[in-house]
Amino acid sequence: MAHLPERTRPPDPRSRAGRTRRILHWAVSGAGWAAFVWCWVDVLGRTRGSDVAFSLGFLALSVAIIVTATALWVAYNVSRARRRRSRLVLHVRPAGAAQDAAVEREAA
Repeated sequence: MAHLPERTRPPDPRSRAGRTRRILHWAVSGAGWAAFVWCWVDVLGRTRGSDVAFSLGFLALSVAIIVTATALWVAYNVSRARRRRSRLVLHVRPAGAAQDAAVEREAA
């Protein structure tokens, strides 16, 4: 596991929200979620069951295709990385190789 650097100074207390601000954030967040749910209940109340079923089926098919494509892409990248491990190995040149290359450049 990588060693994490130690914090040299404590966090700035001004960056922490006070009690009133946290309560306000929770209230605004709750109101937003309540409006979101109310809008969906309103939409679902106006549509036919067959339309809702079609939409849910379409979403499920879309998610299945996206997950399958992502899994195939990850599997491809993993197999490619396993085949290319030799890039991480340090290859040692013979003793005179660097000198031979310099001589060849000078001659050209």
